Amino acid sequence: PETFHTQMYFLRKLAEYCHRERIELVLVNMPITYYNAHMLPPGAYENYVAELRKFSWNYDTVLLDLCDFKKFDLKDFHDSVHLNAFG
Repeated sequence: PETFHTQMYFLRKLAEYCHRERIELVLVNMPITYYNAHMLPPGAYENYVAELRKFSWNYDTVLLDLCDFKKFDLKDFHDSVHLNAFG
């Protein structure tokens, strides 16, 4: 949780900078494997996505949620969090 809060702090700072400089900020939730998402404590990944959505709404940014466990198979990944050339 401490790391997540730190990361969100810097994301807020980035959003504030982009707003001041009139730069459009686009957030992308990249695909990861179902296995990787479920190594986290129960509900942690869902809370993460909910926080991204809330952040996107509060800072008027676009959020592209590309992490759809039904659309990507293990063969699309180099490891559990990085897509390969086919993914």
